[in-house]
Amino acid sequence: YDAFQEALDASRDGARIRVAAGAYGGGLLALLDDLVIEGAGSALSYIVAAPDATGLTLRGDRSAISGLSITGGRFGLAYEDISGASVKDCVVALQQGSPNQEAAGIRVSASAGLSLERVVIDGVTGGLGSNDYHGNSGTLGAGILVDDSQGLSFKDGVIRDISGGPGGKATSGYGNGGAGGKAGAIYLRGGSSNVEVSSSTLEIVTGGAAGSRGGNAGTLYAWAGTAAGLYGDASSGARLWSS
Repeated sequence: YDAFQEALDASRDGARIRVAAGAYGGGLLALLDDLVIEGAGSALSYIVAAPDATGLTLRGDRSAISGLSITGGRFGLAYEDISGASVKDCVVALQQGSPNQEAAGIRVSASAGLSLERVVIDGVTGGLGSNDYHGNSGTLGAGILVDDSQGLSFKDGVIRDISGGPGGKATSGYGNGGAGGKAGAIYLRGGSSNVEVSSSTLEIVTGGAAGSRGGNAGTLYAWAGTAAGLYGDASSGARLWSS
């Protein structure tokens, strides 16, 4: 198949798709259970997402992905309502939120049992807060955004250069400008818990810059969520906070 989505559409549960070296368009959707996607290596096989798009969305249980790079878009990988999945030896990079939109390298929602091993997430920036009378706040930038999900593990990986979006400018003579967006290497919300990190590096996580006229800088999070649901060896490069 010349197009990645054509291969996904033609496959059935339990399929194995081998991705040759080259660049492939993003905006992909996989609905299959027990799907295996094997790239030729993260330096050779690329999924390139357009602005505001998601590189690859998975809605099937027990998928396994290896040997790919996913670059660009608002989200690199997205897991929605799945149980059991793995990602190994992959790079997810350069996700960017449009104005007033959050961004993440990997977004996990309503899911359980995702294992990430030897995964690098590098360069995610939340969207700029739009300019208005007071200036809107910048939005969240996250390496991994975990919504209403349980049982995620991150091993032997790197999450770096994660930034919240800048606050918007105040267009009035009275507004302070928007607050900078939050940033998190791993950001939990919506009752998410049971996240384990081991032998990994979390570094250069920066809240978004304030808007004009004194908006507040963004809050830095290596973690956000219920402290009881977070486990690991603390890894290197960032303090572990919870909120």
